[in-house]
Amino acid sequence: MDSDAAEKSSKTSNEVKEESNEVVEEKEQETAKVQKEEESSDSGAVIINDVPSDKVNIRLLRINGNKSDILVNSKDTIETVKKHILESWPKGWTDEVPTAIENIKLLHYGKYLDDNTTVEDNKIPEGQTTIVHIIIKFTKKEDEKEKDETKEASSCCCIIS
Repeated sequence: MDSDAAEKSSKTSNEVKEESNEVVEEKEQETAKVQKEEESSDSGAVIINDVPSDKVNIRLLRINGNKSDILVNSKDTIETVKKHILESWPKGWTDEVPTAIENIKLLHYGKYLDDNTTVEDNKIPEGQTTIVHIIIKFTKKEDEKEKDETKEASSCCCIIS
């Protein structure tokens, strides 16, 4: 009888192993599906899945949910990161397009990142993806300039003699 009980328990452990393998496979397939969806973004955003150990992957997250990744060095200043963001602005993000690095504000763990600090100074780790919120903020001068340009374009003049 002991051999029957041992046989039943070994079947049970084998069944458990098979079930856990199935769960792992399902999770891997789900992860691959999500990664594939992220990679096939129509907005021109770049999503990086494999981060080199000597680089920092910053996932820019906008208030509307748009996201894009950039690879930087940990020794890069935040000003350099902002320049990189400005140069590689996703084509699909047309609602707010910064015109200068001063328009870009980066927020990490509730703190605005200072232009003179490095990525490393802000405790953003290498070899990982770190989410940083990006906020586009125009100065009053730029807002007034845009209003003046709109005013000039829409105004007309009529001279009656």
